[in-house]
Amino acid sequence: MEIQYFQRKIAILILILIGALYGSYQLFNKKIDKPIYRFGFLVEHSVLTDDIDYYEFSSTNEYLEITEIQQINQKIAEKLVQEKVMLFSSLFERQRVGYKGQHTEYVDCPEAYKPIYHEVPVTGGLLRYFVGFANDRYVFGSCDRETSKNYAVNAFLFCSTSGRLLDIRYFISMASAKSVQPFVEKLSCEKID
Repeated sequence: MEIQYFQRKIAILILILIGALYGSYQLFNKKIDKPIYRFGFLVEHSVLTDDIDYYEFSSTNEYLEITEIQQINQKIAEKLVQEKVMLFSSLFERQRVGYKGQHTEYVDCPEAYKPIYHEVPVTGGLLRYFVGFANDRYVFGSCDRETSKNYAVNAFLFCSTSGRLLDIRYFISMASAKSVQPFVEKLSCEKID
């Protein structure tokens, strides 16, 4: 009789643990099962909060990452984008090194490798983006031929008609493409879904 009582307690404990694990998975990793497309790519979708979604696509030659904020005020979106553009631009300015060395006083990225900033009005919104180079780990900002393995786009698309702000990072292997222009041409408020 005591053995059955003990077995019941263990079974109940196992069910509670399974329920807790499933509940935490549902709470912190809300995956959506239906296929979702962003700019023509079949993406994996995760809900981060009620108003923020995350999308990701990965293949052998391309990588796409999108963070989408929904129902955002235009002034707040504008301020966020301005701050991100300013911060990103400052990464490639000439900087004095933290220590004065014998040969190096400043660090900077050669002009040929500095990201180029573009601002383009699109139907229903405004697209701001940088085009540059990235390393093999999808880190934007390679400043030499040796570490530059991918072309990269770092874009911000605000769609005033829908109140959506998209933070987009796209990378394509330099071995498989000559530019990112075909991707950039897809970026508009009409072509998101």
